[in-house]
Amino acid sequence: MEYITRWWRKNRPAASSLFEDELDDALDKLEAEPTLGTEYRVVRGRVIRRILLPKTEQHVFYSVGEDDGIVIHTVWGARRGRGPKL
Repeated sequence: MEYITRWWRKNRPAASSLFEDELDDALDKLEAEPTLGTEYRVVRGRVIRRILLPKTEQHVFYSVGEDDGIVIHTVWGARRGRGPKL
């Protein structure tokens, strides 16, 4: 996520905090409703979900921990045309 944050600040100066702001909003929503995202696949017995950050076109891939906490696996550009290796 740090890479995306740096890239966004460097390449989108008019909206340099947009990625961070959108990610923070999404994480707040996921804390309130952890199953909000769409089921993506099962990896090693864990259901991986994803949620789209529509303005920055990034997918957040996450799972719900045993204590209902969110575990972020990766953030991946929706335009890449393929999914991440999880």
